[in-house]
Amino acid sequence: MQLRSFPRSSRGAGGFTLVELLIVVTIIGVLASLAFPAFNGAMNAAKKTQASAMANQLKTAVTNFYTDYGYYPTQPQRQELDNKVLYKILIGKDTENNPRGIAYMEFKANDLDNPQEPTVFVDPWYRSVKSLEQNYHILVDHDYDNEIELSQGQTDHATPPRITASVAVWDPGIPTHGKPFIPPAASSSDSSSADSSSPSADSSASSSADSSSASGDSASPDDATTPPASSLGWTVNRISSPKIIKTW
Repeated sequence: MQLRSFPRSSRGAGGFTLVELLIVVTIIGVLASLAFPAFNGAMNAAKKTQASAMANQLKTAVTNFYTDYGYYPTQPQRQELDNKVLYKILIGKDTENNPRGIAYMEFKANDLDNPQEPTVFVDPWYRSVKSLEQNYHILVDHDYDNEIELSQGQTDHATPPRITASVAVWDPGIPTHGKPFIPPAASSSDSSSADSSSPSADSSASSSADSSSASGDSASPDDATTPPASSLGWTVNRISSPKIIKTW
């Protein structure tokens, strides 16, 4: 009996057509796009947990410093601590402000701005934003009235302007990314106008800076060492935002 033979497929054994490959690539792309938000959400949830734990550790460390020395680690006395100065104090390297050299905290490599040559502790989102605006804010009762002023006119009903506390720590939490903010260039007429009114402008700027110096929403003392987050396209949450991480 003679068996009938069938023609072989022009595709060849084990091969795929271009259409089939495109379909597979499309399916993989769709699955990846669906999985990325879930992965990103899980990463941010883990970072929030890490930031909350660090905020509590910082609060405990500053409180322990006060218990040992009878004053807060601020030179001179101010409400919001300079994180770079505080970092050296808490690890016992600043013998001027921490004469006994007590180490109140041990920081992991990913808690520091530069693990090889660290200068300050940072929050989990700092490496993305690359601005110290995105960092922990440590506020203390510097005038010893058992109250801390959080912000001047920038708080909502959930965050009162003043709280009863000795130490308060907050972090901006998850930042949002958009287009970088580029300030408009000043025209020559604006420049001449500014020059003619420079004394009043200077006094206004000075009074504005003075009025916001005690505010929890003002820039941290070490913010000037990094570019503004807005210039890099990031929006950092302020203390009035419900997205912040806080302990007080």
